[in-house]
Amino acid sequence: MKDELFDAAYYEAKYDLVIKDIIVRQDFSVTRDELKKEAAAMAERQNCALELVYRFFGEDLAMLEKDVKRKKAEKWILENE
Repeated sequence: MKDELFDAAYYEAKYDLVIKDIIVRQDFSVTRDELKKEAAAMAERQNCALELVYRFFGEDLAMLEKDVKRKKAEKWILENE
């Protein structure tokens, strides 16, 4: 079990480093519309009001930018395998 946990932790750490590197190298940007779409999708997934998402992340939704960039990097990986 200890080895499995170590392997899982190693994978997660490695995955995060690879994603961050891809984001930097590909210079992904995020538009206001993309942030709004992600906020709406998050509200739907969580079955809550969109206003709650804005209240949590702020009116500018800047805290969601990292998540959107991460999704773009993951999509880029799948498209460029």
